[in-house]
Amino acid sequence: MPYLIDDAIYTASAISILLGMIGLACVMTWPFLRCLRRVIVVQSVGAVAFTLQFSVLGASTAAVACGISLAQLLIALTVRDRGVRSALNIASLVTLLTLVLFTWVGIASLFAASGGIINMSARNQPSPMRMKTVFLIGSPFWLAHNIMGGALSALTVDLISVFTNMTGLYLASIEARKCLQGEVSDTVWRRAGILYGTFSGRRSGGAGTPGLSGPAAAQQECRA
Repeated sequence: MPYLIDDAIYTASAISILLGMIGLACVMTWPFLRCLRRVIVVQSVGAVAFTLQFSVLGASTAAVACGISLAQLLIALTVRDRGVRSALNIASLVTLLTLVLFTWVGIASLFAASGGIINMSARNQPSPMRMKTVFLIGSPFWLAHNIMGGALSALTVDLISVFTNMTGLYLASIEARKCLQGEVSDTVWRRAGILYGTFSGRRSGGAGTPGLSGPAAAQQECRA
């Protein structure tokens, strides 16, 4: 009999580790995706893995929160009507709060419920950038829950999630800054071309340099 118990514990541990690895792969992948639909698909796979993992570990409130998050992800992926989606999300929130009461085990349940609610808000954001930002806000609650529950694999996933989300936001900010600089540069050259045309027209009595206008004319003036 002790051997059967040991085998069951070992099997549960192996399954938990495998599910954690699947969730980890999803967490490391989605912050670098730009398509919101692909983000939701990858997150759905991760939500399934984490729901099963927390169930194996006996963390019922966290399992409920992850299960509700899966339902919400499927809603975001399949429901197009905004009113219907909002109603279903409200129903998901009510369901989460109700199940939290049934699975309440103290402060750990509070952390799991808080993280779940914030993550629900994150999944309703209109862009991956805003989604990552809100997920970062909810990260401390899941970190605290997993530390209290001794879920080392989930804790590792949360730490990597924080890192990948911050890295994704940083890379996106660099790209946005480059785009902004490019727009500013185009605007500067456009205005320079207008000023050049005005000045050249006045100096030559209205006859500017034929064939050149705008930025090209301004650049030729600089070279001259």
